[in-house]
Amino acid sequence: MGIATDTTPVTAAPRNLDVRRLGLVEYGAGLELQKELVEERRTGAIGDTLLLLEHPPVITLGVKTRGKQVNIVASPDVPGSRRRRVKQH
Repeated sequence: MGIATDTTPVTAAPRNLDVRRLGLVEYGAGLELQKELVEERRTGAIGDTLLLLEHPPVITLGVKTRGKQVNIVASPDVPGSRRRRVKQH
């Protein structure tokens, strides 16, 4: 098969986007709101939604740490990394 050479621009119909500017929100509250909105979006109850928010610094543990005892020593200046199981952000 060859490479497609059609350069006709694809235009999409305009869509609405609900933008919610929430300011400072506790991490757990923001996560719960996100889960609720995902379910509402999945069922078609709401349209596309963008949450703009900030949360205080938190430490999250990766899924591989669930059910295990983990000792954490944290400092605000420890850089986070997606490759680590423990992330501060």
